[in-house]
Amino acid sequence: MSEPARRLLRRACAPALLALVLSGAATAAGPLGRASAAPRGFRSLVFRNVEVALRVPRDWAVHAVNPPMVTAIASGPATITLWRFWRPIPTPATRPQLAAARAALIKAVRERDPKLRVLSSQLLDVDGAGAVELRTLELIDGSVREAVTEHIYVPAFELVFEEYAPPASFRRVEREVFAKVRDSLRLLGGRL
Repeated sequence: MSEPARRLLRRACAPALLALVLSGAATAAGPLGRASAAPRGFRSLVFRNVEVALRVPRDWAVHAVNPPMVTAIASGPATITLWRFWRPIPTPATRPQLAAARAALIKAVRERDPKLRVLSSQLLDVDGAGAVELRTLELIDGSVREAVTEHIYVPAFELVFEEYAPPASFRRVEREVFAKVRDSLRLLGGRL
């Protein structure tokens, strides 16, 4: 096969490969047999449109997405996503309101996916905003994934920050990447 034909084939296959990575449908070893890359340093990303900043691995791919998704960051089968949803109802702010939000979230995810397992949940403060964290084992586009999802409540919006990977590699990716990215998340501009 000539070099121009190979380049054309790579360009034609790239969108399908990106869709596999973002959908979680890649094999446990990742697309084309790649495992999630260990980070070689971190870089800052600022999403001014939603007033969020975070630090992500320098060598992980950052993908352009459409609202309500803000970003998708991936390496092999490990994925980080950030979403922003408008909330027509007041956001929970007090501990009892956050506890009620946690109960409602668990009920909703179990209704959506009866096979989903909630491993743990907790109420958090994420850079001054109330949040609910769910740790789950679930099917994402047909593949089992362990996930940490933080629902962060800011005035008029809910930010959903999700990190997931195959269970076999989750602990390594959690230690090397996910926990560091989660800890780096900052809300800018006076809580949106």
